[in-house]
Amino acid sequence: PGDTASLDGELRGAALVSAAAASLEREDTASALRQLDEALTCARNVSPLLAAQILNQLASLELSTEPARAISRYQEALRLAETTPLESLRAELW
Repeated sequence: PGDTASLDGELRGAALVSAAAASLEREDTASALRQLDEALTCARNVSPLLAAQILNQLASLELSTEPARAISRYQEALRLAETTPLESLRAELW
């Protein structure tokens, strides 16, 4: 993924998720975490569902190194996704 500076909101969040996936492919977890954190900031207020998915990804990456933070992220993701018609997302978070 290229430069995301010209994007905003949900679109920038989605682009950063893609960049994080590329970082993980290169086994660069630190960069992926930074990109996902930024993606969460972009998506949190405009797309609760995208934010919930990003929180899920962050939590799964942090579970072995920061379990308390990961649990907090899972809890927030569940709150954001509680009214979604996407049952598979809620199931994945549980």
